[in-house]
Parts: sequence; C-alpha cells; structure tokens
Amino acid sequence: MYFKQIIVEGMGCLSYLIGCPQAKIACVVDPKRDVQDYINLARDNVPSTSALPNRPPTGSVWSSIRTPS
Repeated sequence: MYFKQIIVEGMGCLSYLIGCPQAKIACVVDPKRDVQDYINLARDNVPSTSALPNRPPTGSVWSSIRTPS
C-alpha cells in the first residue's frame, strides 16, 4: 500500500495519492489543478493513477491522470 498526503499550498486543502505498487494502480483524492506533483509521485511509486474529486469543479481536476511510461 502506498499513501502520500500532499498539502495544497494557498488553499488550505490536502490531497492524497493512494495506491498499490504491486497492482500498479493508484488514485489521487481531491487533486489540485497543477497535476505535476502527482505525476512525479506516481511515476516513482505507482505507474497508473486516476483523479477522484470530492467537491465541485471550481478548484478541482475532474479527469484521469496518466503517467507517461
């Protein structure tokens, strides 16, 4: 199990990268707009990642994030 809490500077929010390195799958919960941090973390730890928003799309990313192979 992989779990990483990410502080979203300036918004007072937290997001999370949760996944299974063996299954090579993960998701980002409540992502910020700039997804590069998640891409970097996933590339190093869990190669396939999806985004799961938990609030309206005013400050969220509502799409899948695929890490380059």
